[in-house]
Amino acid sequence: MTDTHASEPDVFCANCGTQKDTEYCPHCGQNNRDYDKSVVSIIKTVVGELFELDARTTQTAKELFMHPGRLSVEFRKNRRASYSTPIRVYLVTSLIYFFVVSILLSAEDRIEANRLEEARNDPVAELDVSVEDFQVRVDKSVEKLQGKLARDSSRKLREVLSREGFAPAKTTIESVLYSISEQEEYSDSELFFLEAGINTAHAPDQAFDAFIGNLPFCMLILVPWIALMLKWTYAGLKIHYAHHIVFTMHTFSFIFIILTISALLVRGLATFELPGQIFLSTGTTIYVILYVVFAIRENYKQGWLLTTGKFLALLALSSLMLIPSVALVAVITFMQL
Repeated sequence: MTDTHASEPDVFCANCGTQKDTEYCPHCGQNNRDYDKSVVSIIKTVVGELFELDARTTQTAKELFMHPGRLSVEFRKNRRASYSTPIRVYLVTSLIYFFVVSILLSAEDRIEANRLEEARNDPVAELDVSVEDFQVRVDKSVEKLQGKLARDSSRKLREVLSREGFAPAKTTIESVLYSISEQEEYSDSELFFLEAGINTAHAPDQAFDAFIGNLPFCMLILVPWIALMLKWTYAGLKIHYAHHIVFTMHTFSFIFIILTISALLVRGLATFELPGQIFLSTGTTIYVILYVVFAIRENYKQGWLLTTGKFLALLALSSLMLIPSVALVAVITFMQL
C-alpha cells in the first residue's frame, strides 16, 4: 500500500497548502527546500549556493568586466534571469578580497616590520629626556592608573611594560604614559581608549587580524551611504533607491576583484624581487577610477563632463563617511580584544 503522507510535502506547499508540481509554489512562491536537517548540512548548502559556479556566474563576470555599468542597467530593466544576484556577487568578492588581504598581511611581515622599527623607536631619545626622568614619570602614571583600569587591562599593561628592548608596542604605551603623568583625573572616554591601546599593544597581531576581519562591516556601511549620495545626485532621473544600491554593489564587486588580483601580483613581484610594483599599483588605481566613471555614465546616461563632475563630488562625499566608518570598525575591534 502506498504511503500518501510521505509524498505530500512534494505535492502540497508547506507554507500555504496549495497543490504544486514544480520547485516553487505557484501561489506564494516558496521553494521546496527542506531545512529540517542538521546545522552543518544547512551551512554546507548555504556555502555551496553562495560559491556555486554556473552559467549565470560567467555571464555576470563578462558583463561586469567588459561593459561597465551595463549589468546594473539590465537589473533596472528587470532582465535578471541570466545573472547572479548583486548581493551574492558582492558577498563573494568581498569575502575573497578580505581573506586574501588577511593572508598577504601575515604576522611574519608585521614581525619583520617591528624588527626594522626597533632601532629608531626609543622614546627616551625622541623626547630628549633622561632615562631616569622618563622611567619615573612612566611609573607615576602606572601607579595612578591602578584601580582605574580593569583588572585584565592592568595585567596586560604590566606584561607589555615588562617586555625586553624597544618593541614598538611597548614604546608607544610608554610614550603615552609619560605624556599623561601629570594628569590627575581621567575621563571615561580617556580610560576606554587607554585600555584599547593597552589591549592592542598586548596582542598587536590579534588586534590587526580582528580589524581586517571587521572591515567588511565598514563596507556594508558605505554601500547604503554611497547609494543615498547617488540618489540625491541623480534625483532628477527618478530612479528607485534600490537600483542605486544594486549599482553600488556591482561597482564595489568589480573593485574587490581588481584589488584582489593587483594585491596578488604585487606580492608575487615582491617575492621574486621583480620591478614594477609601484607601476602596477598606480595602474590599478587609474584603471579603477576610469572604470567607475564609465560605469556611472553608462548607468545614468549623462555626458562625460557632467559625469566626471558628479564622480568627483561623490568621491568627496564618500570620503566623509569613510573616516567615521573606519573609526567605528576600530572601536568595535577594541571592544573585541
